[in-house]
Amino acid sequence: MTLPVFGYRKKEPKHHRRINSIGIGHRRCIHHATKKGNASSSDIEFTSKNHELIIRNRYKFYYNVNDVLIAVWFILGSLLFFWKETETIAIWFFLFGSIELLIRPLMRIFSEIHLKNIR
Repeated sequence: MTLPVFGYRKKEPKHHRRINSIGIGHRRCIHHATKKGNASSSDIEFTSKNHELIIRNRYKFYYNVNDVLIAVWFILGSLLFFWKETETIAIWFFLFGSIELLIRPLMRIFSEIHLKNIR
């Protein structure tokens, strides 16, 4: 069985067939670091699905951090708004929270662009 790898057809390694015969793994191998005749180099396998999952998880983490920061800015702003002396600082915290709200859709756009570039 052969696989297209960057426009070339390459014979599928036996361990790919064995893993895929039980329904685990991906057949689309992006990179195989070993060269013919060089037994000392290590195999590096990298599938596009795994890379996409890593990127999605990384952006999920950033979304969650951003959401926590939004909550912190608005909670601090709300608490500081109770006293006349700290109203100016509270307004700044509300502004920071609003900027964080703008960052949310920008992060989604960047993650989609990033994922589109690796596909």
